[in-house]
Amino acid sequence: MAANPLLGAGLFALAMAVSGLLTELVRRRMIASGLGQQVRDDGPQSHLAKAGTPSMGGLGFLGALTLLTVWLYVWQPVPIGTTVALALMLSLAYGAIGFADDYTKLRFRRALGLKARVRLPLELALGGLYAWLLAVSGSVTDAGPAQLIAFGNGPIWIAFCMLVVAGAGNAVNLTDGLDGLAGGTGLFCALGLGAACALLGRFDLAFWSVALAGCLAGFLWLNAHPASIWMGDVGSLGLGAALAAIAVAARLELLLALFGLIFVVEALSVMVQVVYFRLTGGRRVFRMAPYHHHLELGGLRETQIVTRFWLLGLLLAFLGTGTVAALLR
Repeated sequence: MAANPLLGAGLFALAMAVSGLLTELVRRRMIASGLGQQVRDDGPQSHLAKAGTPSMGGLGFLGALTLLTVWLYVWQPVPIGTTVALALMLSLAYGAIGFADDYTKLRFRRALGLKARVRLPLELALGGLYAWLLAVSGSVTDAGPAQLIAFGNGPIWIAFCMLVVAGAGNAVNLTDGLDGLAGGTGLFCALGLGAACALLGRFDLAFWSVALAGCLAGFLWLNAHPASIWMGDVGSLGLGAALAAIAVAARLELLLALFGLIFVVEALSVMVQVVYFRLTGGRRVFRMAPYHHHLELGGLRETQIVTRFWLLGLLLAFLGTGTVAALLR
């Protein structure tokens, strides 16, 4: 079936409004509770002035995404079923991990939350469970027309999906370091994935991608520089899982690296920095990782970095969609 573009535009606007409202409610609640984000003292010194900014704004856009998903399921402008339900559950499960991380930071007034040895096994297990449930429910085909490598939907594919989902969640988490950076690049990535899903005839995932993008737009209304609220780990992990869930269900696992290349570069910059630092006894490749901090310490203003990353995110959305269209010929 074909999808009405006006319906998609209306869904985006509705998602933006609901998300903006819920995010504002979260912001006011955080302020009333006297809870503000702690800032790491080993980061850029300009960020110390941001200490105390309300966090956990991801509760707003994830809450809005949940409401919109239920609304889509009830109204059924396009068939919304198991695939979208599983994608939402994965996003909320990752958001719950992020919430625990944020709560730990705020409760104990520190910049670091849950240890990686606690988070990573949970993230990998959830990614594997999501892929397995897609396979056993028949919500994913053995091979999609836009796949670069046909994994099937057996154990190898499930193991690969574990890495894709956990990698995406943590890559978005690392990117969330400047006002509007993760939210804006995530918005363009969601729109690009949505367009690709529409080309593949997966209008359920296409509409859910548009809803996700609209929810991010509503959040960005308050997160734009200077941010009045941050998404927190609850938002960044939930967002990364949502993007990965769409890609996995549409069998665009490998192309997710193109749509979300900014997130990939940010994550790789951290890994390169850590490995090089340990191998050379303290030397660095970047002034500071992730890469956006390297640019910031190089003299670029925060708004310059974010705007340019947004433009690159838009370009990647077009490139990714064009690649899918070319593979379908």
